[in-house]
Amino acid sequence: MYTFSHIFGPEANQKELFERIVKDNLKKLPEGHSFTLLTYGASGSGKTFTLMGTVAAPGLVPRSLEYVFKVVDAAQKPVFKPADNGAEKLSYAAQENELQFVKQIRHLSAPLREKYRRMSVQLHNDLITSSLDLSNRTKYYVWVSFVEIYNEGIYDLLSSNDRSASSKLVIREDSNGNVYVKGATQVFVRTGEEAYDVMVAGKHNLQVAATGVNAHSSRSHCIFTITMLTETGTVCRVSGWVVGRSGWAAT
Repeated sequence: MYTFSHIFGPEANQKELFERIVKDNLKKLPEGHSFTLLTYGASGSGKTFTLMGTVAAPGLVPRSLEYVFKVVDAAQKPVFKPADNGAEKLSYAAQENELQFVKQIRHLSAPLREKYRRMSVQLHNDLITSSLDLSNRTKYYVWVSFVEIYNEGIYDLLSSNDRSASSKLVIREDSNGNVYVKGATQVFVRTGEEAYDVMVAGKHNLQVAATGVNAHSSRSHCIFTITMLTETGTVCRVSGWVVGRSGWAAT
C-alpha cells in the first residue's frame, strides 16, 4: 500500500510540476535547507524528459537553475568552497585555479550551449510570473558536482581521469549529520548557464554498457548536486539541492 501527496495526470506540463513540487523547496535553499528531487522508473518512462525537457518545454533542471540564480545574488569569486568540515576559505591563487577549471569543463559543452540559451528565453515569462521574492538579496557561493552510481560503485563524472584508472568514491557524513560524497569534484558556477554546461560535460563521461538495449540506463543512477554556501560572520552555512535519475530494467 502506498500513499502519495499528489498524483499528476497525463495533461500535466513542466511548468505545473515545477510550481507544485520544486519552487517552494528552492526558496528554502538560501535559508540553509536541503532537499532531493528523484525521478524513478523504467527505461523510456520519461525521467530524462521530466528533468531536462526540450527547448519548447524546458524540464525541472533548467527551470530550477534559472530560478536559483534569479533568487540569489551569486558570488563571482569562489572565496569559500565545500569541504569535509563544511567549507574552507580559498587563497587568491586557488580562486583563480577554480575559475580556470570551470572554463576548461565548459569547452566540452560548448556545442549544446545554444540549447540552454533558447530554453532560458523560453522560461523568461514563466519565471516573471512566479512571484520571485528578491527583497532579501545576499551573496552566495554556488558549487555543483555530478556523480554516477553504477554497479554499486560511485564515480566522479567531472574528473579528467579515465574511468578504469579512477578509484570509486565513498559516502561520508559530516559533524552536522549531512551526507556527502567524499572526493567528488566541486565546480564553482556563477550562472544557470554555467551550471548547465557542467552537467552536460559530465554526461560525456557516463559509462556506456556494451550489450543490451538501454542496459546501461537500467543500472546507472546519476546524482547532480548544487551546494550553496552562505557566509554568516566567521561561519559558512551549507545547504544543498540533489537531483537524481534512477533507472530500473523493465521485464
